[in-house]
Amino acid sequence: MSKNSKISHFFRVLSVILCSLAICSTFVSGGGGTDRGMMIVVVAGCLATLMTLVTVLLDRQVQLSRTWTLLLLAFLGWIWYSITQAVYFKDGFMWAGVWTAVLGLSFSVHYLARGKLSGFFQGIFLLSCLLSLAVSYTELQHINFPLQKELVPNPNSPALTGPYFNAAHFGGYLIFCNALLMGTLLFRRFHWYTLPVLGLLVYANWISFKTDSSSIPVVLLTLPIMLLLWVISKNWKVGAALTAVAVGVGVWGASFFISPAGQQWFENNKQHIGLNNSWSKFLEGRTAVWDYGKRIWNDHTLTGAGVGQFAVLSPVYRRDPRVTTASVDQQFVNYAHSDSLQIGSELGWVGIALFAALLLYTLIHGLKTRKTETLIAAGAVLGYLLSGIYDAHITAIPATMLVFYAFLGLAHHKPVQVSSLMVDSGTSSRKIERTER
Repeated sequence: MSKNSKISHFFRVLSVILCSLAICSTFVSGGGGTDRGMMIVVVAGCLATLMTLVTVLLDRQVQLSRTWTLLLLAFLGWIWYSITQAVYFKDGFMWAGVWTAVLGLSFSVHYLARGKLSGFFQGIFLLSCLLSLAVSYTELQHINFPLQKELVPNPNSPALTGPYFNAAHFGGYLIFCNALLMGTLLFRRFHWYTLPVLGLLVYANWISFKTDSSSIPVVLLTLPIMLLLWVISKNWKVGAALTAVAVGVGVWGASFFISPAGQQWFENNKQHIGLNNSWSKFLEGRTAVWDYGKRIWNDHTLTGAGVGQFAVLSPVYRRDPRVTTASVDQQFVNYAHSDSLQIGSELGWVGIALFAALLLYTLIHGLKTRKTETLIAAGAVLGYLLSGIYDAHITAIPATMLVFYAFLGLAHHKPVQVSSLMVDSGTSSRKIERTER
């Protein structure tokens, strides 16, 4: 091995280590909901990205998905450009840094996950889930241990928060966990890790009922979504038929739910499935929050108000308490509680188009290739598209953003290109002059 090869190998190994630490940082970052947690996310993601860029410069055979890389660069470029629209530059640079760490880690995993490293990174994502779920177990069982205050940032919460500051945000993270764990069980053969993964899946769904009630439905829906993707991977015609049936059932269920009979059934049974809020109260609060995002977006239609500006602009859009009864208008509204409104209000229609392109390209790629990581990524995208209607887990919660987009990068990794000289010609002779001339 030449000196240059040794240097390149050293930086590649260092990049893999830093990316692995960044992926596992979820359980120590408090979800990124505090200044300390956000700093951990930014530093971990940016360090891994910086080291990966050095590795790319030393690599003579860079293998990347051009489409995915261009989408990441375009989205990140627009995020940084949006700062020019910002009123509060400090918040703009802070959130641009978060997005740089998030999308940079996605690029890093995408570039590094070659050959056996693809399976290695899938194992790292499983380890990340294990660590976060382990922290939630210590909270649930009231187990005291060193650094407990740092790893369980909100131990006095009536709902389970795990390593997150907010129970709803932890519930949103469980959507990714469910997609990853269920996908691992469905798309991989029985192995030594199968039973432990099954145990983690059961535990993740059990504790979801102890988190904030808003995330429970999508956490549970992720399971049949992954099962449906498994059917599609085996027979796309049967999968398409089942998808049509599932959509029909979903439409019927939604129609029944909003009917008087459905609302009465919900009130009678909501506590049995871990829900405690009434639908009318939930919708009233969300509608009031969404109104902030709609009005900010309406005032900055094409380019948005600038990244990181929603929280600092929301007081300007607060309604007069004398003409509103919404309790939200008496509080600080820090994010839009909707992925589309979060992106639209801060990055405008241009940002919406780029954001949608990232997710839809991943979904199409998963259905087209039908590989383990691509189908898991597609399931995670579908789950967060549903939760994104009423929350913003992949646009406003840094720790969840970090692991979600990093896994999308893994899903788009390029397989190792094998030279034609290395492929068996199929002849019985192994002499170079006869088979490889």
